[in-house]
Amino acid sequence: MLDALRGAIAIRRGSCSWDVDHAGCTWVVTLHSPEEQDFSGRTLEGGLAWCLVWLIVPELGIGQFLI
Repeated sequence: MLDALRGAIAIRRGSCSWDVDHAGCTWVVTLHSPEEQDFSGRTLEGGLAWCLVWLIVPELGIGQFLI
């Protein structure tokens, strides 16, 4: 699952890193490219999935998307 999410992000020219927050209970995924954004989730998969959603929304033509 992680490889699939990372691959889908990379296909969309996304570059990201991740870490656990200071409390140790939430994953924080930082998208570095195309622009810096932070996403979080209870799992690493959740954080990466939000990152991917943010990258996909313009492809779908949904318009403005606020997280």
